[in-house]
Amino acid sequence: MPAKVHPYFGAKLRFWRCIRGFGSKELGRRAGISESLVSHYENGKTNPSYETACKLAQVLGLPIEYLWDHQPPPTFEVPEPMLRRTRDRATQFTEELDTGKGDG
Repeated sequence: MPAKVHPYFGAKLRFWRCIRGFGSKELGRRAGISESLVSHYENGKTNPSYETACKLAQVLGLPIEYLWDHQPPPTFEVPEPMLRRTRDRATQFTEELDTGKGDG
């Protein structure tokens, strides 16, 4: 029988990867594992070894105890002003592309 997947490890891993601004490929590269393995951990398909969990924690600047405990990850909400700025920039970029100003 396979080992039970840690209930919050993947969610915490994804949360802190995003907070640190890493893609799954970059996190994997820095920790010495594949992007697909990072994805498997984040999606709760498998548990990392303790050694791999320690490497991931080190790359993210977190104590391993935090990733390995049984507490849920913090929630993260993007403030409305940041969402508005992002939408405005996306609209501006799209308009520039439509008028030919953004292609070169």
